[in-house]
Amino acid sequence: MVSANVSDEITEKSLDQVQRENEAKLLERKVSDDTKAFSPGDDYSLDNNAVEMFDLPNNTPKINMEGIPKIKSKSKVRKENDEQRYNVLVLDTSASSSFLDSSGNIFYTADTAIDYVKASAKKFIEGVQKADGTNYVAIVEYKGSTANVVSEFSTDFVSLNAAIDGLYASQNTRNVAAGLQKADTLINEISNPKAIKNVVLFTTGMTNDGEYSYDGHYNEDTIGSEWRRSDTQVRLYAYSNAAYAMAETLKSKATVYSVGLFQMMENMPEEGLEIVQFFKLFSSELATSLEHFYDVKDPNDLEFIFGEIADKVTTKDVNFYFASGEEKDYEAVCHYSDNYFRKASCGTRQLDGYNHSLSTASLCLALSAFGSNDGGNSDYTNKYKNVEKLLTDLEFEEFDKNDWFVKKPQSDSIGVVAANKKLSIDDKECTLIAVAVRGGGYESEWAGNFTLGKSGQHYGFAQAKKQVLDFLKSYIRENKISGDIKIWLTGYSRAAATANLVAGALDDGEKLGDGVVLKKEDLYAYCFETPMGATKSEIKNRLKYNNIYNIINKNDPVTKVAMSALDFTRFGGDYFLPDKISDGNNYAAKKNAMEQFYDKMSSKNEIGKYAVDDFVMKKNDVKYLLPGGKSPVQNDENNKSIQAEYLDTTINKLTKERVKTRDNYVKKVIEDVMEEALNEAGINNYSPSALKEFAGAVAEMLVIFVVSHPNLTVTGVSNAKTLGAAHYPELCMAWLMSQDENYTSSPTEFDGNGNYRVIHINCPIDVEVYDSENILQARIVDDIPQEIKNGTVVASLNEDDEKIVYLPTNASYQIKLTATDNGTMNYSINEFSSTAGDITRVVNYKDINLNKNDVFNAVVPAYVDDEQNNEIEGSTTEYELKSPDGKEINPDQNLSGEDAKSAYYMVTVEVDSDEHGIAIGQGIRQEGNFAKVEAVAKEGYQFVGWYENDKLISQETQYRFCVEKDTLLVAKFEKDGESANLENPANPENPDSGKDNNTGNNSGSGINENGGEKIESVSTGDESAVGFCSLMAVIMVSIVMCMAFTKIRRKKQRN
Repeated sequence: MVSANVSDEITEKSLDQVQRENEAKLLERKVSDDTKAFSPGDDYSLDNNAVEMFDLPNNTPKINMEGIPKIKSKSKVRKENDEQRYNVLVLDTSASSSFLDSSGNIFYTADTAIDYVKASAKKFIEGVQKADGTNYVAIVEYKGSTANVVSEFSTDFVSLNAAIDGLYASQNTRNVAAGLQKADTLINEISNPKAIKNVVLFTTGMTNDGEYSYDGHYNEDTIGSEWRRSDTQVRLYAYSNAAYAMAETLKSKATVYSVGLFQMMENMPEEGLEIVQFFKLFSSELATSLEHFYDVKDPNDLEFIFGEIADKVTTKDVNFYFASGEEKDYEAVCHYSDNYFRKASCGTRQLDGYNHSLSTASLCLALSAFGSNDGGNSDYTNKYKNVEKLLTDLEFEEFDKNDWFVKKPQSDSIGVVAANKKLSIDDKECTLIAVAVRGGGYESEWAGNFTLGKSGQHYGFAQAKKQVLDFLKSYIRENKISGDIKIWLTGYSRAAATANLVAGALDDGEKLGDGVVLKKEDLYAYCFETPMGATKSEIKNRLKYNNIYNIINKNDPVTKVAMSALDFTRFGGDYFLPDKISDGNNYAAKKNAMEQFYDKMSSKNEIGKYAVDDFVMKKNDVKYLLPGGKSPVQNDENNKSIQAEYLDTTINKLTKERVKTRDNYVKKVIEDVMEEALNEAGINNYSPSALKEFAGAVAEMLVIFVVSHPNLTVTGVSNAKTLGAAHYPELCMAWLMSQDENYTSSPTEFDGNGNYRVIHINCPIDVEVYDSENILQARIVDDIPQEIKNGTVVASLNEDDEKIVYLPTNASYQIKLTATDNGTMNYSINEFSSTAGDITRVVNYKDINLNKNDVFNAVVPAYVDDEQNNEIEGSTTEYELKSPDGKEINPDQNLSGEDAKSAYYMVTVEVDSDEHGIAIGQGIRQEGNFAKVEAVAKEGYQFVGWYENDKLISQETQYRFCVEKDTLLVAKFEKDGESANLENPANPENPDSGKDNNTGNNSGSGINENGGEKIESVSTGDESAVGFCSLMAVIMVSIVMCMAFTKIRRKKQRN
């Protein structure tokens, strides 16, 4: 949409880009110096000055209305209430309209929509008539310059239908503003402040009569702006400004639905396409939000659409309870509709069938299935009471639960419930079975989260899957269910992993009984904060499972298990909640909308304030890793990585460096460590002491990782609370509520895309990042990321001192690179796939010569529309890097898919003797990234240099280099006072030339006087390392805390 105070420069954007950025900017419009003039009146005609309009520019926008979400079905929950709803139907009853060319000749006539209007209005009244509560309907018609109230608010449905039968088409102009004004008057007369108010506008998008204004929402830059009414010469956008202003006033009082019937212009010739695009834009922007706008493709569907809107405005809500903390259950509201299940669960693409409202309702069901806090940890007879109540209130019958819901959980047990109801769809009866898996309050079941098994699906989750399938088959058999069935399946956390595997099995043909039929489109699986339990090798075609939806917060460590690098994945499509680096300039508004719900949660005292964005990277001076030294831990002010990216990086390094294979994990963790640790802790004990013993045992295996990555480790320890907070179910609920029109009149738009790009820059370079509107979003000067007011791009320095910029995939950027000295530049683009959990494309530019003050320009375009999905593993985006003279520089490498995912090399660092000093910087790096290694001499020794294959390559304590192969570096030391015999020492050029590469200390005797957070010392291999990381030596330990110890964690946080 074009703002009323639009700037002189307008950036053209695709429809999908506009939808992602702002729900108000729904449709693409063209801004061009050669716009054409059109004019509608009783007839719509071309301005004589627009004689060249037949030669439309190649960049004329083509509106793809398939991108606009269709109606989300809802229905009532039938229970007695006295709720009052007031609904105003605003109907276009004008006659046909003709469109004229510049010569005054008619080139197209759009017929009246009166027959469809009448049929659909009656369908709406039929739906309202069946609803609970008191439902009033008023009818307004508009034609010509005026509008009339055909019927005041009434519950006399016979009279209302008679009034509709009396409608007829006349006059060739219409005044949408007048129709909305009449609706506003009716709404203002409602005396009940608690009444629900709705306005349903039927429009073809044409308005060409009544008041008009050239100052308003639309202007000369709006697509189709030069169309005008032939007799008055008033431009159509001026009439539309009056209607838009009236709609904005009405939106503050009622929910406005807009139904566009554009089939009357289906065959519009090319010369009229722009005005049709404007009609669609205008119609969509009259609605409260994109979710309230319906583009009707087929007039025959109009009755169905109006019937569903009637169902929408009569949706009921149900209060339910869920366990949070350790003492009580809390209350929330669930909006449910049988109509959620009238549409297919899947479409053509991965997330086509995703239903925002069904997703929120599914999370409500999943939370209600947490074991109730009533009875504590001793009485298990009524742990299922919350989920039973919710399903009963939703009119499901024949509730049942498995045995593990009424007795103390064990390591491999699982709790599950089911209930069913009959549905009639297209005059055919089927049975809807709701299945909810217990995802909270499952006590010792946390141990099963770590039993990966040596092959196949995650062993612990697969065992739970089998129990759920057995229960479901038994439930169907015992309740004598037969014929067509639909299954509504949900779970949270461990239960989500179980539900995911259950759904995958059903899609793979698992039979539930001889007498029942389950079609793919009748399985609705919604899994929340889902760990990975399936294997990549068993999923040959992801679209086979596109009725399964995994709602993922990338900041949640639970979703990283089991690790992608060990070949684990999830069935179905991943729908990622917003985060700072994937959503860019949309994140702040989305987060604010989410927090409005988060802060009002009934369990707010349990969860505290939203803390995930409080995540801060930490650093630890290497000299204090020496045995017995104190470690001042401080904020790493230059490393701006967010929690999600930290987890991606750390878990990837941890898995590829230390875990490596499932066999190794099973042997080192399960056979040698976990079983003994669990035995010592007591398998039925899930107290903090049990976790601590387990954590310490696992940590022992990871001492080398801790020492190799002290900053990553200390960051995890210091941010334990924010890591855990990302797994709070209330946070997931708040995000979903903020995008669900059942909970807000202004739902935010999520595209669910979790991918992002990581730009690595290594050189004496200052960096500036600009968005597509040439607005500065990030800057790095003298290796220091700058604070940019309202900047939305994250710029950082990582632990290898690389300049890093994180860019979303749904927007385009330009990067200005200014040389601050002579030297060379390495510039890399790494595409990260959150579903793959890895880098899936690598584009490297290496060893580009620099002269001081040279300016290079890089372009990072948005992914094309077809690649804006979470299944893409290496986009076709054409990246650009241009030299100071404007010539394009070709990349040295361009790797995609498996080639990119395997392009890692190991940097190994050793010391000539543990008695002489320590060395850090060991670990994997992506090809083309830089590594920084550092050596510190112990007391009485001094550093000599870094050696590779017995050749001296650097005498600097801190040495940086581009990683292009597996590399073994040895740090050599000598006693103080001795002089090493260095023959022909290498003196490699500093990649950040112009600066002293020796930023470390050549002796181990220096003392850092800076203050900091004191933690236990870490050495190269002594037992103090275990103590250092016992809280979170490995992210998996944090995951245990998230999945099994939320009660304990929350209690500590409150204290």
